[in-house]
Amino acid sequence: MSERDRSKRAPGDEALRELATVAAERSRHALGRILSAASGRLHMDVCLLGEVSGAKEIICAAVGDTRSFRIGVGQELPLEESFAQLVLDGRITSPIPDAAADLRVAGLPMTRRWGVGGYIGAPVKFSEGRVFGVLECMSHRAAPWLGDRDLKFVQVLARLAADEVEREQIESEKDRLEAERIRSVLAEGALSVVFQPIMDLHDGTIIGMEALARFGTEPQRSPASWFADAALVGLRTDLELLAVAAALAQLESLPQTAYLSINVSPDTLVSPRFAALLDERLGGRVVLELPERALDDKTAHLREAIDELRRRGARVAIDDTTAGIGSLARLHRLLPDIIKLDISLTRDIDKDPIRRSLVTSLLSFAQEIGATVSAEGIETRAQADTLRAMGVMCGQGWFLAEPGPLAEVTRTLDFAQDLSWVDEEDWKASGR
Repeated sequence: MSERDRSKRAPGDEALRELATVAAERSRHALGRILSAASGRLHMDVCLLGEVSGAKEIICAAVGDTRSFRIGVGQELPLEESFAQLVLDGRITSPIPDAAADLRVAGLPMTRRWGVGGYIGAPVKFSEGRVFGVLECMSHRAAPWLGDRDLKFVQVLARLAADEVEREQIESEKDRLEAERIRSVLAEGALSVVFQPIMDLHDGTIIGMEALARFGTEPQRSPASWFADAALVGLRTDLELLAVAAALAQLESLPQTAYLSINVSPDTLVSPRFAALLDERLGGRVVLELPERALDDKTAHLREAIDELRRRGARVAIDDTTAGIGSLARLHRLLPDIIKLDISLTRDIDKDPIRRSLVTSLLSFAQEIGATVSAEGIETRAQADTLRAMGVMCGQGWFLAEPGPLAEVTRTLDFAQDLSWVDEEDWKASGR
């Protein structure tokens, strides 16, 4: 046996290493990698994954010289004329080096139509034993090098293909159910809004209210998870518009000295439906909060939408801001009115000089662009004292006030009250 034939007969260590890589991969390219591993390592012209449905074999993935075989994804083949039927019936249990000389397949229409020489295939079955179809490799020329070890290699790849298809089907079903849940929320308006006061850290007045969506339907999960899952099924903008509408409906109920801060994603902000939702009565009382981490590659369209909304009286805040170079670059391009410090900067700022240094750099940057700095996640008096002493103008957090229904928040908080933790000396120093 020649070295060439010997190398063709077994996948070899390199092929097995590639097999391990394919097994570990879970992406939209995984099926292509599986089929490529089969056709490439077995020196076959084409490899395909066929789904068996009723009396048909449907090609759902294919790699290699598909043109010469005149096959393509989505093509339907009569099962009784295909190799797949024989594989599933157990009549093909070994490689076929030369189809024209093999009585099992020589008379098949597919053998003549495709000009099949060498063939090797294995059933593709799901974990519970249900048959999905067949993984098949073919070449126009005879393939005398094919052996039992090659068949075992294809069988392993068939199991990997089954895992991938099954995973995709499970995810597709999850997406379908998730879309149904989101559409149910949209249809029923099953969303409420609570408000968290944003306070002036120097005189204790309430200057704004951040609207926060709440979901009372199953499954129980965080609002962030609801919006993230809505994005996966293409319904995030719809869900955000529902939350924005619910918040705007209470704008007139806010005290006149407080603005309304609403959270939107960049995709929602540039949507014409969002612009239509905001009427001309903004008057500086609406602040649009955009998450800093979601601004990449969307600045140009955002600037156009933001400029138009600013002309109508809205202001813009960048939420969850850190002090990295990338953050500063995005802030510079958008020039927000308000920079909201991420909770990672607020946490332990009274104990951590590095955090204080980072916040100081953001304060300096904000001064240069004419923005106000607001802190999120203030949970202790020490954090509030430190931020106020550093010159942070305003903030929010559970130490200051918990989120709640607007009627409850406005009842329990006096919009002219000063904070008990603001020392009288600080008041005098501030000139208030």
